[in-house]
Amino acid sequence: MSESRWFVHLAVLALLLLPHGARAQDLAETSVAPPGAVLEPPTVDWDLAGFDVELGPTDGLVVRDGDGERVLHAGGVVVGDVVIYDDRNQRDSGARIDRAVLRFEGSLWQLDWRVAPDLKGIDTRGGFDEAWIAWAMPERFVRVSAGLMEVPLSIEHTIPEEELAFAGYAFPPYLAARTDLVLRVDGEVLDGLFYYDLSISAGEGFTRFGERVTGSQFNARTVIYPFRPLDVTVEGLGYTVPLVSGIYFSLGYSYTDDFEGPLEVGHPFRNKLFKVDRFEASDAEFIHLGYGADLGPFALFHEFVFGGYSDVELPGGGEETLDDQVTAWALSGSWMITGEHYDSRPYGLRTGRLRTAPRGPLFWGKDRSGPGAFELAVRYSNGDIDRDFFLLGFTDFTTSSQEFRTFSAALNWYPIENLRATFQVVRTIADQFPAAFDSHGRDTSYLFRVQYSF
Repeated sequence: MSESRWFVHLAVLALLLLPHGARAQDLAETSVAPPGAVLEPPTVDWDLAGFDVELGPTDGLVVRDGDGERVLHAGGVVVGDVVIYDDRNQRDSGARIDRAVLRFEGSLWQLDWRVAPDLKGIDTRGGFDEAWIAWAMPERFVRVSAGLMEVPLSIEHTIPEEELAFAGYAFPPYLAARTDLVLRVDGEVLDGLFYYDLSISAGEGFTRFGERVTGSQFNARTVIYPFRPLDVTVEGLGYTVPLVSGIYFSLGYSYTDDFEGPLEVGHPFRNKLFKVDRFEASDAEFIHLGYGADLGPFALFHEFVFGGYSDVELPGGGEETLDDQVTAWALSGSWMITGEHYDSRPYGLRTGRLRTAPRGPLFWGKDRSGPGAFELAVRYSNGDIDRDFFLLGFTDFTTSSQEFRTFSAALNWYPIENLRATFQVVRTIADQFPAAFDSHGRDTSYLFRVQYSF
């Protein structure tokens, strides 16, 4: 069949499938606007058995009931990268799809739910990024969740991966992060002045690299915004900066019983700077400390994590306790140059966004247009693993580095809220010669990223 006939058949099929509630005039109005007007997203709406169904490029597929409540959202996130690795890096430069996750979520009988298949599958086990159901009080005092999820313990780890100001996490989230079957209770009071998060996992999870980790784990975390009620702001240069209401302190704790799994610490571009394959310990214990501030268009935080393992089974036989032998810390700052504000309160970040929408989107804005939003971010991260892991035979200096550090700088452009372009450079300095850098201790790599979420 010729290409022209294929086109005719596809056009006829599209007309037959066009929802009855979507009028040609409505579609034309979303596609053409008079000079100076701001275009709305080209959406298609129709009624289906009493439900309002909307399909568009910004929100994906959304189904609302007769009261306007969202009962279903089908969306996801797709991330494409072009990475230019240092000549000393063992990985090849080139283009790749870094993430491809679908998300189906909604509300049913006062229950919220989400199921997120991972289409790429290299960092998950079983094909799902998350799958959970939750019940929450309207006042946010209590939210009970159960299912497959990652429980954040540090500040940066609270931020969903697609909401980070950088491509890739710093070192602290790697030390105790896992996705597992979890029973979780969290909540906030007084507009986030106090937040708590308690959870216990089943012990059949996976790390951020998709490696299996076992042992039931108890997690506890609290975040306090002690000056939340104080509305003290300054204005200048087009910015409104709250001086004290966004200052917060974070404390997290995790205890794993009968731990079995790897210890791997990752570079933001997926290089492993420290790598120990599966080992066993009677327990693992980590503490996460941090503080930060949301200062309108500025966000700062400084966090630490330290911990270790008890009664570790040694490669040559016997046991050894390695308490407080694993540490990492990070210092991060970001600036929304165009004036959008940050909101790091943990409760809403599970399904929400870290920053407000662009004040002047390049297209598909409601009130005004502009160049979009621009963000500049810098981060320093340090990891330090005790020398005993090398002396006892878990790894060696040609595979891992005992101490390592990265400096990251990123420039982000958001033409609209759910589309982002990123340029990032990461400089790594390792004391030894991890295998990822082909027997060198230095690496400077670059990344260009386009991310689309809907």
